[in-house]
Amino acid sequence: MTIQFKKINPLPVKKVRLENGITVWAIYYDRVPTISLNMIFKIGSFADPDGKAGTSDLCSEILTLGTEKMNSEEIAEMIDGLGASLSASSSWDFTQFHITGLAEDYSSFIHLLKDMVFTPTFDNNELSLLKERRTLKLMQNKDKPEVIADESFLKMLYKNNPYGNMPYGSYDSIPLISRKDVIDFHAKYYNPENTSFIVVGHISPDDVIDTIYKLFGDWKKSSEFSLPEFKIEEKGNHFYVIDRSDLTQSQIRLGHIGIVRNNPDYFPIILDNYILGGGGFSSRLMERIRAQKGYTYGITSSFSARRFPGPFTISTFTATQTTTEVIKEILYVLEDFKHNGPKQKEVFDAISFFTGSFPLKFETPSSIARQYIEIEVYGLSDDYIETYQENFSQIKKEDLNRVSNQYLFPQKMIGVIVGNKDEFLAELKSLGDVEEMGV
Repeated sequence: MTIQFKKINPLPVKKVRLENGITVWAIYYDRVPTISLNMIFKIGSFADPDGKAGTSDLCSEILTLGTEKMNSEEIAEMIDGLGASLSASSSWDFTQFHITGLAEDYSSFIHLLKDMVFTPTFDNNELSLLKERRTLKLMQNKDKPEVIADESFLKMLYKNNPYGNMPYGSYDSIPLISRKDVIDFHAKYYNPENTSFIVVGHISPDDVIDTIYKLFGDWKKSSEFSLPEFKIEEKGNHFYVIDRSDLTQSQIRLGHIGIVRNNPDYFPIILDNYILGGGGFSSRLMERIRAQKGYTYGITSSFSARRFPGPFTISTFTATQTTTEVIKEILYVLEDFKHNGPKQKEVFDAISFFTGSFPLKFETPSSIARQYIEIEVYGLSDDYIETYQENFSQIKKEDLNRVSNQYLFPQKMIGVIVGNKDEFLAELKSLGDVEEMGV
């Protein structure tokens, strides 16, 4: 069978690197009169100080809440008055400042970003309010079993590794972060060598680059910094149970350490996972555990590829009495898929999905920008977009058999179960080591 797909039309792209290390991507897109302006710092929560998870994220947000020229209310009024939107946040690997609005207001937006990065006030009152809002939200999360499961799974999978913390921090860590911590983080990591701009919209790429050069070209390089060492401890099947006697369903997370984003097998791994558990109702896990067994309404698997090895995660929920059975079935599907791989029709359908859906990622300036942010942050090839569909279309069944066997480890699973332990704890011990933990 031959895969047929509609190729995307290349957009006019200009990429330059300034002498101080700043990289600029300017992509011309004239279907709408808007712009997606993204200032990216290639540092995220992985660099948070020990015991102070959330520092990177707080640092990014406080920069939007006051500069030497405008306070938080004035910034909000400016953005609202221009019919624009402004956001700032950190993930594990990078920090993003994102402004969307009319392309004709580009100059106003880029000057605002300059003020935020160069002359923030780190207003203590704004920081206190920000921490209060964050802490309240984190307290509310303690009543959400699905959030508890997600956070606890990463914590147990990575232990003391920074990837075990959520970028937004924890109920315990946020109060510990001081104004000095945020200022020090900004001074250490916000520098030109660490900075990229991805600008997409109805504006000349030359105008984009010229303005950035004028505003940021004389930004001096700072002293070098190093990231924390990436350390992990892998073990055989080990399950952690968080007792919630009030629940009638169990939240289940299973997985192991996965891959880096620039892994040469990235495309076959993602295709393989689509067949295993990423493809909705057509996936193996959904077919076995929902359609055949009726144990759940939904189950997914994913490889979260990052700068360092990210997690492979299987996520589902089930009635308390079928908790152990679901885990057994998941392990059965993994073992079978690892050794036997997918069927030819599954491969064809998965390739058709990825090649056919790719053009949908180029319908708005912001969705286009996301593709180039990934290229820039993870050092992917400049022709990544042009070759994306071809990379999927060339994958063979044999390639997926190989990566199934190479990257899936059903005997090295870490599991977190949030539920009424009295209903499944004894039976769960037959599958591996079991340990109870708190939230």
